[in-house]
Parts: sequence; structure tokens; C-alpha cells
Amino acid sequence: LDTANAKKQGKTMDEVRAASVKTIPAGRLGTIEEFGAAGAFLCSEAASYITGSMLRVDGGAARSF
Repeated sequence: LDTANAKKQGKTMDEVRAASVKTIPAGRLGTIEEFGAAGAFLCSEAASYITGSMLRVDGGAARSF
């Protein structure tokens, strides 16, 4: 989340965070562990046959646009 942009809009980070969460179908922001797990998977042997793909780790946010 962008603190500088929040200040320009005259909003607090809590307000920006709440507005962001409303757009995410999962109903929450992702955790560091969730983003890390996705990266670890892509670097693992289990993903060795995956090429040229995009893995969205966004709680479904892309579908809400």
C-alpha cells in the first residue's frame, strides 16, 4: 500500500487498507508467507515444467476489476 498516495488523497493508511480489502474476493490482504510460498513453489522442482506463465497471488483481486 502506498503511504504517499494515501496522504495525497487525504486518507489514512487504515482507510486505504479497508478500501483495498473490499475489492479482494478473499476478503483480506495476503501475508508475506503466502507470497513467499508462491515464489518458493515457482523456484522448486515441482514447478520445473512451468514456463511463460503468470501466477497471480492476489486473493482474486484481478477478477474484481
